[in-house]
Amino acid sequence: MNQREKRIASPVSRTPSADHTASSRWLRKQSSVGGREMLPRHRNPLLHDTTALVAASSSSEHHLRELHAHLLVSGRLASSSHHAVFLATLASSSLDRHLSYAGCLLPQRPTTLLVHNSFLRSLARGHRPHLAFAAFRDLPLTPDNYSFTFLVRAATSLATTEMPAVNVSLVAGSVHASALRYGHAADTYVQSGFVSMYAAAGELGAARAAFVEIASPDVVCVTAMVGALATSGEVDAARKMFDEMPQRDHVAWSAMIAGYVHSGRSREALGLFDGMRNAGAAVGEVTLVSVLTACAQLGALERGKWVHSYVHNRGMRVSLTLGTALVDMYSKCGAVAAAMEVFDSMGERNVYTWTSAVSGLAMNGMGRECLELFKRMESSGVEPNGVTFVAVLRGCSVAGLVDEGRACFDLMKNQGIDPRLEHYGCMVDLYARAGRLDDAISFINGMPVEPHEGVWGALLNASRIHKNVELGKYAMDKLVTIESKNDAAHVLLSNIYAESQNWKGVSNVRAIMKAKGVKKVPGCSAIEVGGKVHEFFVGGKTHPRYREIDKMLAEMSRRLRLQGYVANTKEVLFDIEEEEKEDAISLHSEKLALAFGLVVLPGDTEIRIVKNLRVCEDCHDYTKLISKVFNREIVMRDRNRFHHFKDGACSCRDYW
Repeated sequence: MNQREKRIASPVSRTPSADHTASSRWLRKQSSVGGREMLPRHRNPLLHDTTALVAASSSSEHHLRELHAHLLVSGRLASSSHHAVFLATLASSSLDRHLSYAGCLLPQRPTTLLVHNSFLRSLARGHRPHLAFAAFRDLPLTPDNYSFTFLVRAATSLATTEMPAVNVSLVAGSVHASALRYGHAADTYVQSGFVSMYAAAGELGAARAAFVEIASPDVVCVTAMVGALATSGEVDAARKMFDEMPQRDHVAWSAMIAGYVHSGRSREALGLFDGMRNAGAAVGEVTLVSVLTACAQLGALERGKWVHSYVHNRGMRVSLTLGTALVDMYSKCGAVAAAMEVFDSMGERNVYTWTSAVSGLAMNGMGRECLELFKRMESSGVEPNGVTFVAVLRGCSVAGLVDEGRACFDLMKNQGIDPRLEHYGCMVDLYARAGRLDDAISFINGMPVEPHEGVWGALLNASRIHKNVELGKYAMDKLVTIESKNDAAHVLLSNIYAESQNWKGVSNVRAIMKAKGVKKVPGCSAIEVGGKVHEFFVGGKTHPRYREIDKMLAEMSRRLRLQGYVANTKEVLFDIEEEEKEDAISLHSEKLALAFGLVVLPGDTEIRIVKNLRVCEDCHDYTKLISKVFNREIVMRDRNRFHHFKDGACSCRDYW
């Protein structure tokens, strides 16, 4: 349970004793609340020694029995507190035999609940929180409020793990009902736990109800409610509560920042992070991971580099979680070399680290490198999961590696991973993008599940690439039955009609969009300069330096025409004069951002642009030529992937 920081667990017995005092001292050092830092283990000699001994005995059960005998002979297990330390250490181990041994040592008639509560706490905080419920059911004495503190924490942890066939909402309700039955539901810290538990289970209404019942919520409880609102998407309500808090610790700041990131409001997340630092709040790993995620969403490479330097300058250890976040940030900012440098420097990697690196190579169009890294992953003994295979299949798709992709799909099934909708969508994209449209249709017809929007969207996109109007209309009809207001699909079909000069088809699609209330999302491109992100919308003229941008646009146009550039107006969705089409396409958001980059960034600096939509063919050709004429390296991330422009060529090889 996350809410206990200042109030510490103690034995059920109310009679002062040496064991009672020692137990209280030990539990004070063991309790942690809401993400707050625990006291370092080395400050507790008893725990430190026992942990070291258990670790040394991990080679065999024989050694474990020797340790047990040593503790018995030395008299350490005569007191409840020492017994609790031993059991908690065993239960915290990742070894199954340690956990089984701990279960055998649980006393059936204890004088206090200390030992059992310690065992319960270790299970709740460990990698297998579901085991805490069995331990709770086996309690030989009536549970106390501390028992429920740990049980609620177990339910909260369970909500964040990937366990199939577990109804987290039902578990949370059962825990609450049990607390009511035993008379501990009114305990302040159990109540605070309910807030986090229901929030983790996605039950915001229940979290609100639990919060209202708390007479005088403290900073820990309010922080839990802020986090509940933020993670449930009610970010503005969370911010209002956050602003009204009389005091905020680093956990409250982190919860609010994470809420902004979770809702895709990364710019506000970074602004709040600046406020956190100005307020002097402690910045820890949890906060930095959220900030790196915000940088990844925005493509704010310079800000992400600053976080990396911050970690280094403060001597922070690049943990598994932090390292994975750095790999993800660099990858999503198009800095593949930096991502792989962090990846290669990590002493420990899990499946999420490998998957982030594999996905990073895929989204940057490095399909063969993606496959090579996947083979390294297999050789390392780390088993890929379903998300890993999505990344590998995308890598094959963007590079046109059809046979390799099919082999990976078969490998996944052979390894017992059932394909999900994302995998089927990747396979359709793989076939269709490569022009094997018949294979794509056959694959769709052979799917054991109903095709989803990703499948039909991939087929629709391939229809645009290969200029197959009839197939595009067929895919569109299927798609709108699932997502009737999919703006991207309607625009894509309009593009297919426009490229074939079928203006009646364009008009029909526009009429359908109007009738359904479907609005095209305006193009928006962002570019980071000096740690600040500047946004440009299609046709926008409101930037403070627009006069300079306009002059640069004219200069860009002049120099490109000397190189023979002619605007590609096929995707303009209006039957208007060619000159008007050129004017319309000249103010696409990525061109505005590109002009701004040429104005403000030194000649030896890469220009990095993030766009919310797929880059159009004209802007793609335009940017290729700009990279040659102005001798600049340009990195552009659109809705689907990265494009690295240099010397008049793109890393995608015009295959996107």
